Formats: sequence, C-alpha cells, structure tokens
Amino acid sequence: MRKPSLVLLFLRVIVVSLLAGLLTFAVFLFLGILGIAFTSVIRGGAVNFTHAYRLVAFPAALAGFVIAFGALLWNEIARYRRLRSNLRHHRGLGAA
Repeated sequence: MRKPSLVLLFLRVIVVSLLAGLLTFAVFLFLGILGIAFTSVIRGGAVNFTHAYRLVAFPAALAGFVIAFGALLWNEIARYRRLRSNLRHHRGLGAA
C-alpha cells in the first residue's frame, strides 16, 4: 500500500474544482444568453450579451467553484484519513 499524499490531495481538489467552475460557467453562459435573447425579443430592445457574462455566468461559476471546492475538500480529507488509518492498521497487522 502506498502512503497517501497531502500535496496530491490539494492538487486533486483544485483541479476538479476548476473543472466544475468551468463547466458551471459554460452552462450558465448558455442559459444567460438564451435568457437575454428571449428578454430582448419580448421587450423589443437591443441585445447586450455582455450581461450574460457579467451578471449570470461569472457569479454562477464562482459559486460553483466555491461549492465544489468545499465539498471536494471535505470528501478528500475524509478519504485521506481513512486511507491513512487503513495503512496504519495494515502495517500493524503485518508486523505482528
């Protein structure tokens, strides 16, 4: 059994959180563009798609990143502690 690494734990959490944030950004950007286009058709005004970035996609991506970071950090720390405990238990049985 390999000893778990804290550096890899944080690296894994950051990479997956960034991917979750990017995915959230893409989904909410698409929904924001659809919503702004629909609103401009209803109101009959000019379309300003920069609002989709600033008012919809970026705050949603930031929230998605923070939520993913917290959940992944919680999960990875629990996994690290479980693996470390199993490793200690495994080495203790092998030494007897």
